[in-house]
Amino acid sequence: MSTSNLKYHFQAQTFDVRKIAIEFSKPFYSNLFYKNKDGLCLTADLVKFNNDKWTSSPLMFCEDYYKMQYLYPVILLCNNLGTVYEFILSNLKDGIIAPQLSEINRVLSYAKVPVT
Repeated sequence: MSTSNLKYHFQAQTFDVRKIAIEFSKPFYSNLFYKNKDGLCLTADLVKFNNDKWTSSPLMFCEDYYKMQYLYPVILLCNNLGTVYEFILSNLKDGIIAPQLSEINRVLSYAKVPVT
């Protein structure tokens, strides 16, 4: 029987993936993405929800739009959604707020990742 080592898996992720995971594990008042939500949304694109495979799967949206699945917590935040199950057409009929990658990277540049 094998066991998974979450610490090893986490450290095997890219630096940006780790930074986003750490930010979203913080309380909202100290999360850089929450603090910069207005800036992220200000320059965001409004993407029409026109693909059935995106239903309850912001990871698939991120893969199609950014070519990076790990950005889904940012998408949920910018669209005021609490869970992936809320990522449905009826909640996003006006469109999906998709922040510019340059803005996401700007916010990430301020994130501090502890050395482990």
